[in-house]
Amino acid sequence: MIDDVSFLESYIKQLIPTITVFQNTTDEAEVELDVQNEPGRPLSFIRVLLTRENAAALRRDHDLASRVVATLRGALEGPSDEPEAVLDLRQAL
Repeated sequence: MIDDVSFLESYIKQLIPTITVFQNTTDEAEVELDVQNEPGRPLSFIRVLLTRENAAALRRDHDLASRVVATLRGALEGPSDEPEAVLDLRQAL
């Protein structure tokens, strides 16, 4: 059975098929997803920081997960003065 983080990774890829998403591990959060934008876009990379509980909440609540993906899409497609960003979802959703 797919775990919550893998589900979220696949869900993001499904809704934004032009990007690359992969799980990463650093000391910043329990769960990290790295989202790499299409080449040539102003914002090339977003690191999503999550708790395991929030990953599970996003899997259970597709409306909430869709809003997170919409936020990612808006950041990836919009103008940016920075090449990288962080979406910190470690607080209560």
